[in-house]
Amino acid sequence: MGVGESDIRVNFGGVTFFSGDHLYADNTGIILSEDPLDIE
Repeated sequence: MGVGESDIRVNFGGVTFFSGDHLYADNTGIILSEDPLDIE
């Protein structure tokens, strides 16, 4: 317990996710954005 890392890059499926990224997903795919999107 208490072991791990935070604020690191994670890469899978050819996509690199950075700390603070915003991920939006539905049944047709995903969008990864550095900034929050206005989706209303």
